[in-house]
Amino acid sequence: MPPASATWQLAKPMAAPRLAHSAVRLRNGEVLVTDGRSKQGEPVLATVEVYNPSDDAWFQRASMREGHQSHTSILLTDGRVLVVGGADEEGRATDSAEVYDASSDTWSTAAKQTERRSRHSMTLLPDGRVMVAGGFGEGANLASTEIYDPHSDTWSAASDMTQSRRFHTATLLAEGRVLVAGGMGQGQAVLASAETYDPISNTWALTSAAATNP
Repeated sequence: MPPASATWQLAKPMAAPRLAHSAVRLRNGEVLVTDGRSKQGEPVLATVEVYNPSDDAWFQRASMREGHQSHTSILLTDGRVLVVGGADEEGRATDSAEVYDASSDTWSTAAKQTERRSRHSMTLLPDGRVMVAGGFGEGANLASTEIYDPHSDTWSAASDMTQSRRFHTATLLAEGRVLVAGGMGQGQAVLASAETYDPISNTWALTSAAATNP
């Protein structure tokens, strides 16, 4: 349902200023905010906060094992949170992954990705697996994708996108395909192109109205 009133109001501030962080809504309605950095030139954060909308209050939670910025987080079907990739203090992409259990307020190390990446996208597939696409790797944008299976704690390579990109969006469509749109291509080009991924056939296809980008 939409909010009762179409208005904005200030919420309580976080305990720490942060950018390049991630946020995900937990099953109980609270919002988990992870990592980032407080400002340029400062160390990457490993701290975690939870926002309770009923009390308009923030609470500290267990810190992650590693600090991240420009990473992604997603709620798994079992209620845990998967945090993937990002960049370290020097801006180098990482292949790390961690899982948060809200019931015990604990973090555990997950299997490393097959490739280092930051500024990527992450999508929960209908079967409970998680697809990570694109991003920035070791000196270049990526077209590669990989899929995480939370039951076996394993990563497997999937088909490459038709175009390398970072800062894009990824959205699960009603029929189970994933729409990836926009982002930044090679040479800082801002993209208008879009493509869809079919997890059943493991194939990518440009959308019919996709624009041509350099």
